[in-house]
Amino acid sequence: MNYLTDVKTLKYGESVLKRNHAGLEDMPLRSASPRNALAYVCILLFCLLYNKWLISGTLYFYFDDWGWLRRAEFSSWASYLQVLPNMIYNDRPFGGAFIKAMYTLFGLNHQVFSSVFLLLHVINCSLLYAIASRYISRFGSLLAAILSATWLSSMTGLTWTAAVFDILGATLCLATIYVRLLSVERRGSLALDIVGAILFALSIRTKEFALGNIALIIIVDLLADRQKPRDVLKQLIPYLFVFVVYFVRYVYLQTHKPLDSGNLYSLDFSPLSIASNLWFYISLLFYFNIFGKIWIFFVAACIITSAITSNRASLKIALIGLLGFAVMLGPTLLIPKHRDELYLYTPHFYMALSIGAVYSNRFISKAITAVVSIGIFAAPLAFGRYENILNYYESMGKANIRQMTSAQLVLGKIEPGSKIFLVGATPIFNPFSYGHGDSLRVIYRDKSISAVEGASIAQLEPTFCASPEPKRFLEFHNQLATDLTAKLRSRCDP
Repeated sequence: MNYLTDVKTLKYGESVLKRNHAGLEDMPLRSASPRNALAYVCILLFCLLYNKWLISGTLYFYFDDWGWLRRAEFSSWASYLQVLPNMIYNDRPFGGAFIKAMYTLFGLNHQVFSSVFLLLHVINCSLLYAIASRYISRFGSLLAAILSATWLSSMTGLTWTAAVFDILGATLCLATIYVRLLSVERRGSLALDIVGAILFALSIRTKEFALGNIALIIIVDLLADRQKPRDVLKQLIPYLFVFVVYFVRYVYLQTHKPLDSGNLYSLDFSPLSIASNLWFYISLLFYFNIFGKIWIFFVAACIITSAITSNRASLKIALIGLLGFAVMLGPTLLIPKHRDELYLYTPHFYMALSIGAVYSNRFISKAITAVVSIGIFAAPLAFGRYENILNYYESMGKANIRQMTSAQLVLGKIEPGSKIFLVGATPIFNPFSYGHGDSLRVIYRDKSISAVEGASIAQLEPTFCASPEPKRFLEFHNQLATDLTAKLRSRCDP
């Protein structure tokens, strides 16, 4: 066994020497398992210190969080065991199963949910470092990981339980690439490639963008690891099998069960629409709305300068990172009617990789990466965006906790089949605004409950009077509920 290990090590070292001698790489490839405890400590600290507000206990579930929690409460585990999708978009059982597992273990303890999400974020940043450090300098890899940990414009998903598909999807995509790199180090390990293919399948069933991960795996194998196409094709058979199965299925769904054109998630394949969406997400990611046109020209100049001054190896990884950014935006580039900064979470890891790859011993590359990185990190702090976002989510969380607690105190025990009428709940993402009572169904563990939210008593009173019993009517004032059921009953026609 020692002899075989030594032979593999010698062959790997020989291949690296050949690449260096041929001038194809400026640095030898490192192991994909770097033992640099200090780097991981730094990543952990940046993740925790910059995002500690996420686990402060002031945030709460909102909007479609309640829809997924309702499914977790009332759906069986078997309902999550769907290997193939039945819809072109938003068919994601593995992410749903993850929510159900957290709900089963922790109930409605949102602070624990947030802690799990933050832990996934730490894992994602660490995986990026482990992958990047195989190809670029340790400092460049650490820079990429720290940028990923603190890139505020991509952090919306960390506040949102229903965004588990993006957070966990990123974990599975990065883990798939990492496992593939481990296999490459061993000159192709079938066992590792099967594990990687399973992770690939799980990532696709977590969110659709993962389907494009196969392109990144192939390009990394061919360009970064400089493997022969024949070897790549042979080793990637498990991944290609998974890709073909799901690609064929999604093509079938798009041709036989397309989304209605009026649906927010309907797909638009026109080049102009794709380019417009791509520019929207790049602008959002780099804070063009904060810095304005000067910053746009500066970033463009940095990209051009980097392309001119970077060595071949760094430029190659930077280009792979840019491709990864576009690939991981994936289906969102085809959805012009539903743009959201949530979709930047997974792609931002690859953009950070591109920035980290530009760093080298050359002064110009150091200067470029320093200015761009400082801008990305400091802009939200300097212009108040960081504080505004914290205040927004904390104030919404406190308001939702206060209103939900008050509603429970006023309602007490609810009869099965009750319809709850509500007015005055704030803000727009108040705990009763989604799913016609999903939050109450989850709280009371009764799927027969429904809710109707209105702008005023006058608007809902006729509907209330026409509705059969059992029914209740709550009015919120300063986020506290008052039971108006008896008063309104008395005003209804006999």
